Amino acid sequence: MLSRIPNPLVFWRLWIAVLAPVLLLPVPLLGDEANRNALWCGWTILVMAVFWISEVLPLAITSLLPLLLLPLSTDLTTNEVSLNYLKATNMMFVAGLMMAIAVEHCGLHHRIALSIITAVGTSSNLIMLGFMACSMFLSMWISNTATTAMMVPIVDAISEAISSTGDPGEEMEDAERSKRRPTEAKRSKSQEVMRNFLLLAVAYASNIGGTGVITGSPPNLVVLDVLDQQYGSGATPLTYASWMGFCVPLMLVNTVLAWGWLVILKKLYSRGQGSPSQSADQELKIKKVICEKKAKLGKMSGHEIQVLVLFIILILLWFFQKPKFIPGWGTFFQGLHPATPAILIVAVTFLLPKTWSLHKSSDPLLDWHTGLLLLMLLQF
Repeated sequence: MLSRIPNPLVFWRLWIAVLAPVLLLPVPLLGDEANRNALWCGWTILVMAVFWISEVLPLAITSLLPLLLLPLSTDLTTNEVSLNYLKATNMMFVAGLMMAIAVEHCGLHHRIALSIITAVGTSSNLIMLGFMACSMFLSMWISNTATTAMMVPIVDAISEAISSTGDPGEEMEDAERSKRRPTEAKRSKSQEVMRNFLLLAVAYASNIGGTGVITGSPPNLVVLDVLDQQYGSGATPLTYASWMGFCVPLMLVNTVLAWGWLVILKKLYSRGQGSPSQSADQELKIKKVICEKKAKLGKMSGHEIQVLVLFIILILLWFFQKPKFIPGWGTFFQGLHPATPAILIVAVTFLLPKTWSLHKSSDPLLDWHTGLLLLMLLQF
C-alpha cells in the first residue's frame, strides 16, 4: 500500500533546479540598480554553488551555466563570457555535439534511419537513394563519421539479405549463434559491387549532409567565426536560418546528383559482369530485414520522445533567433550568441529523467560518463 504513495523526493533534481534560482532572486532584485551587473553575477555564483553542492547537474555542466545566465541577466555578451572557456562558436559546436550524443544514446537515429529507408523503396537504386537520404539527414545534426559508422551495419544486413538464399531471419539468428557471417563466402561479384556502392553512397551523402546546417561540420563554424570577427558579434549577415536557406537546397541537389552519378557508375561497372537484375524475392527479403530491425526497436520510448522534443526546440531556437525575414527572439537580447540556447538545452538534457515515475528515481536523459566517452570517440 505504501508503495503506491507518490514520493515527492523522486524529482529532487528538478525541485532544486527550479527553486534555487527563484529563491535567490531577492539578491539582485532588492539590491541597488547601480550595481545591477555585480548583483546578478553574485546571483549566478550562488546558483552555481547550490548546483555544485547538491550535484543537480554534473559538475562540468554546472560550470558552463555562466554562458547561459550572465548574457541573459547582465550587460555581458556571450562572446565575452565564453572567452573564459573557448570561443562562442566552439562552445556552440560542443553543445550541438552533446545533443547529437543524446540522440545516439537513446537510439533515435536508428529509428529515423530505418523509417527513411522503408519509405523510399527496396529496389537496388532506391535502396541506394534511401541510404543516401538517411545519411544526408542524420549528418546534418550529428557527426559525419558517426553517421557513416552507424549506417555500415545496416548496409551489411541489406547486403546479406540480397546474397542470402534462405530466410533472412533464420540466417541472421544462425549468424548470431555461430558469431560469423554464413553467407559472406557465397557473395557473388555483383553482390559485392552492390555493397561497395552502398558504402560509397553513405560516405558521400554524409559529407554532403554536413553542409546543410552550421553545426553539421566543424569547418562550417569557421565561416561564422570569421564573419563575427569582421562584422562584430551579432552583426554578421550569416545566421542559422540564412545558412539553411542557402545550403539546404544545394545539399538536396548535390545528393540527387551524387545518387545519379553512382547509379551510372554502377551500371557501367556491372556491364559485362553478367549480373542479374534484382528479383522480387530479393526485394521481399530486404523489406523483411528492415521490418525485423524496426520491430526489434519496439515502440518509441519516453527517452527518445524527450530527446527528440529537446532537439527540435534547440533547432527552432537557433533558427528563429535572427531569421532575417521576421524579427527573431534574439532582438530582445543584445550580444546573445547561439551558444547560449545550446547550453540551456544541454543542461535540461542532463536534468530530465529517462522515465517519469512517482515512485522511483531515474537516470537523466544523458549522463556525463556516457557523454564524455562518446564525445572522445567521435573526435577520433
